[in-house]
Amino acid sequence: MVVKQVGPLEKVEYRIGPDLESCKVRSRRERQLKGTPQMKSANFVLFQQWEKDDYRLARFIDRPKQINTQFAIDLIAAVPPMPTKERVICCDGGGGPTGHPKVFINLDKPGNHSCGYCGLRFFKEGHDH
Repeated sequence: MVVKQVGPLEKVEYRIGPDLESCKVRSRRERQLKGTPQMKSANFVLFQQWEKDDYRLARFIDRPKQINTQFAIDLIAAVPPMPTKERVICCDGGGGPTGHPKVFINLDKPGNHSCGYCGLRFFKEGHDH
């Protein structure tokens, strides 16, 4: 094991093994945060393998890796389906620069129908087939 001082308070351990799976870089700060719920759910991000000369490693010197735990698929699933009385609905994702191209969704069949771009769901009220 090789220990390298990278800052006034931070030491990084390099574990050198015969295969890439055993070569993991772990900082003291990551070990402190390991027990927190955010880090437990994000272990797949903590142990990414990067080469020594990768310029992207400079982002994480003296800092823990930044982890986004809010995935878009989970956020859009939390939005309830929108009821409408029309047979065809138009979705533009909110319009303007943050929207998407206009899509027309046919609501004739029963059930939820989602937009292919943003994932918003719509259904026809009082569907009596």
